[in-house]
Amino acid sequence: MLGRATDKASEQPDFVIRRRLPPIFVLSLIFIGCFAILLLAGSRIESFGGAPAFAAVLAVVLGGLGWFTISFTQRNRDIVLATEFQNALFAGAAGINTRFCLISHADGGVTYSNPGFQKMFDAPARSGHILLDLLLDHGHVTKDDATLVRATLAEGKSCRVPFYYTSKDGGTRESLWLTVDPLPRPSGYALIRGLNREQEAAPAKVGDSGNPVLENLINTLPFGLYTLSNDGRISFTNETLDLLLGYGHGDIARVQMPLSVIVEGRMADRLLKDPSFSGEVTFRKRDGGTLALMLSQQAMRGPAGEILGFKGITQDPSTQKKSV
Repeated sequence: MLGRATDKASEQPDFVIRRRLPPIFVLSLIFIGCFAILLLAGSRIESFGGAPAFAAVLAVVLGGLGWFTISFTQRNRDIVLATEFQNALFAGAAGINTRFCLISHADGGVTYSNPGFQKMFDAPARSGHILLDLLLDHGHVTKDDATLVRATLAEGKSCRVPFYYTSKDGGTRESLWLTVDPLPRPSGYALIRGLNREQEAAPAKVGDSGNPVLENLINTLPFGLYTLSNDGRISFTNETLDLLLGYGHGDIARVQMPLSVIVEGRMADRLLKDPSFSGEVTFRKRDGGTLALMLSQQAMRGPAGEILGFKGITQDPSTQKKSV
């Protein structure tokens, strides 16, 4: 049978196997206790109306009630502990090799959040609709992807969207996959997890031309370069821009980071709607600081004039003034 205990190493509550006395011993102890109580209630057995049989019957009744109470209480405790154990076992297994794990109802109400989620997001509660909103807002999930996640939950399907975690102090940044997988039983619930995607192969970059002279030229230009897809994900950056923002070369493009991670949200939305932009933009650095850069962005168009993406050139305003 299961019982609770505390792990001395981690000081966390855990489950242990506990052993019970055989039922015959428990029953014997109950009846012995009842007889002892009856005997102690009076100096002589005749105190029960002079009928020893009455005392025996009373002892049996009290013993039976005691046995039923103990058995009923113990059975309910076993059910509660077994259910708690199964829940902990499932939640622990679901959280292996993940940064966080949630269980959500089809309507978006979170019924469980693991300690990994609570630590990463400083969650104000363990459950509720607010947790899904917090997750999508904090992870720089695009509007289309957020709609997809909610629709997937409602329809009981699976999906996977990019997720970018940034700590409050800006010191920790991670590129993850946000996955949604429906549970077969009970129906109407889904498992939401954050899976690491750092080990994935990098997408092809504009600079990977096979010509080392051209690559060196692109990466050593005195201004930053980037290309952007229509859905707001950065597909290429040169080394100059990476260094300006405090990233290693290729870190931004390798995970196809959303523009909203390095540019304030409203300005990021404007840059995706404006086919031609020129002006000063405040960028976010990896360490949480900000950097004002002059940005010139133009739309890249296809043969029919359709917008295929955007290309941007950034330059430090102080450098630009000196060159002038």
